[in-house]
Amino acid sequence: MGTAQEHREKREYALSLAYERIVGEFLTAVPVIESIWFERIEPNHWSIVHPAWRAHPDRKDLRIDFNWLRQRNKRRDKLDVSIWCGDDLCGLFLAKLSRKRINVALRFLESNPYPNPLLGYMLPIGLIIAESFAFAYEAKEVAVTQPDKSLVPLYRQRGYQLNAADLSREKRKCDIRAKVLVKKV
Repeated sequence: MGTAQEHREKREYALSLAYERIVGEFLTAVPVIESIWFERIEPNHWSIVHPAWRAHPDRKDLRIDFNWLRQRNKRRDKLDVSIWCGDDLCGLFLAKLSRKRINVALRFLESNPYPNPLLGYMLPIGLIIAESFAFAYEAKEVAVTQPDKSLVPLYRQRGYQLNAADLSREKRKCDIRAKVLVKKV
């Protein structure tokens, strides 16, 4: 991945690209979009997520046990971002750059389930951030690994494609597996 300084510079560049694109795309839809800002996932962010986000009535039956802080600290090659709008933590993002910088794989994206300025916009914002990291690191594609199948149509609307096996299943009117969706950048 390079030196820590190179990583910081590419991270800043990617997040500035993401900010510009997000503001440009959502300025009319979200009046406070210019208040969006990004930082690394910190221990106090995890304390906001757990247990509050997990205790939300819509998530109680999902049994989500993902620990953002542990995953961020697990490996240095992770690309982690906490997504804020004003004083509200609106989402958390975790991706990985492949060893040969072929792709940026979006691993996890979680939105704050409580009312916040970016509610309903976390998926496109997360994809813009992943694509910006891919551009900054000169990766050829962005992959979304193990997406929720109910969200596959939204990913496809944003240019992400099923792999050849899933396209074949879809043509035969069979259920797709959707283990990975890919977009060339």
